[in-house]
Amino acid sequence: MPIHQIHDLNERIYTAINNGAYKAGFSSDQTFFKTAFDAYFETLEYLEEHLSDGRPYLTGNHFSEVDLRLFPTLYRHDPVYYVRMKLNGARILDYPYLWRWLCRVSAWAAAGSS
Repeated sequence: MPIHQIHDLNERIYTAINNGAYKAGFSSDQTFFKTAFDAYFETLEYLEEHLSDGRPYLTGNHFSEVDLRLFPTLYRHDPVYYVRMKLNGARILDYPYLWRWLCRVSAWAAAGSS
């Protein structure tokens, strides 16, 4: 994957997913919440489609900084953000390719921490 595409993917994940979870969760303004909520789930849909070609990681066959950026937020989405941040549009479990990606990265992270 060309470096500019990696940069764009990194930026999108940071803005809509990592930071977007907190924009939605801590917003006291309904319009601001809806904007962050919509961007969050549009990006999950985009990532689901991105992984649908069978690639194991976001940039292809190798784990990269983009995967590392996405992992903590997706790991916490179902048990925490779904309720606490009101990001209840869907669970990661509802996205088959993202769910497989999350399981793969979780297993890899668990193996690396021992």
